[in-house]
Amino acid sequence: MRNWTGKVMIVTLVLSLLAMASPARAQIDEGILISGGVGLLSFDSGTDALKGFVGNVSKTFKTFGPSVMLGVMGDVGWFTDNGYRNTAYQGGPRLTFTRFTKFRPFAQGMAGLEQTRYEEYRADNFIVTPGGGLDVLLGEMFRIRAQVDFPIVISEDATDFGRRYFVGLAFTIGGG
Repeated sequence: MRNWTGKVMIVTLVLSLLAMASPARAQIDEGILISGGVGLLSFDSGTDALKGFVGNVSKTFKTFGPSVMLGVMGDVGWFTDNGYRNTAYQGGPRLTFTRFTKFRPFAQGMAGLEQTRYEEYRADNFIVTPGGGLDVLLGEMFRIRAQVDFPIVISEDATDFGRRYFVGLAFTIGGG
């Protein structure tokens, strides 16, 4: 299981680094988009909602027409409550819809490593997380972000379905 965990962490790191790469042929360059904020995480297995933080980095590398951008993103979520800790390292593609001048809805799919810790219990699992959200633009550089994700944790024994709610700020570095 440890070898598998290491491979997932390497893939997630590579996807995160790709999120920062910018091919010269991109039609729209939004720069690197960095977001962070607070969130809640709950699973159908019955754990109480965990409180925590989410941070992610994304980079657009392809546009489709005037209103759809494809990018790559990396995401880290850390949640805790009463000694229970859940951390996820994920990466994947993001579609951003730019048709509106003040709003940017997006949809994304992530995969990576989920770590659960509680007292002596430790588990490293595979996680797949479809989701999406809405950025409210506050000028050229800043945004308010609301996001909902649906993590699916796949362990050796079971599959657990959850919900992750996140609200925070995002800002752009670079671009033009």
